[in-house]
Amino acid sequence: MNIKENVGMKGKLIIFKKDENNNLIKVLEKDNLIVTSGFNYIADLMAALPVGNMTHIGVGSSSTAPSVGQTTLVTQLFRKIFFNRDGDNNIFRIESQFNPGEGTGTWREAGIFNNAVGGTMLNRVTFADFSKLATETVIIRFEVSFI
Repeated sequence: MNIKENVGMKGKLIIFKKDENNNLIKVLEKDNLIVTSGFNYIADLMAALPVGNMTHIGVGSSSTAPSVGQTTLVTQLFRKIFFNRDGDNNIFRIESQFNPGEGTGTWREAGIFNNAVGGTMLNRVTFADFSKLATETVIIRFEVSFI
């Protein structure tokens, strides 16, 4: 029997941008940082404490580098509830769809939260300027792998 003594988590962001005709026009992939509040959240889940499910993806405009002590996006623009969540093979996936008119602007950061406002942040990622026009639809997928 092979037992792992060290278990870790790794996060990945994938953004799919579609034009007004639903044509895929851009894909962005970036690894992200699981923050201390995210690890504490998972420990609380394991202890059966009432922490609330992760339910939302937030996007923001700050390019401030991610650090483990952050508890929120630096400059949040919009937060959206998940429309899809699943998991298999040690990977948990969540997705939100930002429809035309939602979250319009230049995105530089994103994260997962357990509330529509405030709440606990699981992870944070920054990336190069990503422009979302009012006519575009964007699907954000986060994958969290247990390794």
